[in-house]
Amino acid sequence: RDHQGFALNLLAGDILRARRGEPGFQKALSEFLGSAPPKHLQRLAPALTSIPWWPDDLSAAPEALRIHLAVLLQEARQIPLAERVEKLGRLLTAPEPAVRAQAAGQLAGMGAGTSPDLLWRALQDPDETVQAVALKALAESDHPERRRILADRLNHPSPVLSGIAREVFAREGFRHYLASMPRMDTHSRAAAAQALAKLDPSLVQRIEGELEALEPERRLKALQLLGATERSREAVDSLLGLMRDPDRKVRAVVVRLLGLAGTREALAGLIRGQAAPDPRFRANAVEAI
Repeated sequence: RDHQGFALNLLAGDILRARRGEPGFQKALSEFLGSAPPKHLQRLAPALTSIPWWPDDLSAAPEALRIHLAVLLQEARQIPLAERVEKLGRLLTAPEPAVRAQAAGQLAGMGAGTSPDLLWRALQDPDETVQAVALKALAESDHPERRRILADRLNHPSPVLSGIAREVFAREGFRHYLASMPRMDTHSRAAAAQALAKLDPSLVQRIEGELEALEPERRLKALQLLGATERSREAVDSLLGLMRDPDRKVRAVVVRLLGLAGTREALAGLIRGQAAPDPRFRANAVEAI
């Protein structure tokens, strides 16, 4: 970053800006970018403070150049936010769905820095893939319209888009339930668990993932949620794996849920549990049988 290098960068930018409208220049530039090793482009993007070769007429530029522009903008963090948003908005009009999807994902991921009109345009794109990319990126962002837009798509005719929205609300509902359990009475826990089970077809799998947590409090909450949903039969293998859990409270709930499951495998596990060294555990196993 010495003075001579800085002057060379300025000169190169001036040349690119001056030549961007010349016949054949954009084609030659897109061929050059296409032949450049990916690692070179990865080093180039973070150093950019502008894109001096951006075409005046984006629709007339070669397809390969539009694709490279979308990729470069992904990592060009030094370009001012307003300029990046404006350029990404222009890429939303590209004829290639892949370019529009790249732009849509970046716009949604910018959160509050994104123009609502541009985000809405991406979500209304004729290509379902573009809409899905925008919706997924929006789901992981802090955009102020995030929850409203996702809620509007819960009953969307597209199973892809409605599935994205349902997955987000199911995942967040699961986390919220576990965090709120200490403040709920037994009736409220059961009602909320049943509502969560209706919304989330993957609820048992989420619970089983939580049963692998290191903290016993998290495992205990997951077991209590499993009991409230009355679906312990679907998680017998995971329950059997917790019969030797180091936490006594966890073991006690496991035994109760295995008894409620009532499958052959569950009963066989309870019978084996009668050989456990903990007398309270053995008594719980006998009672569950």
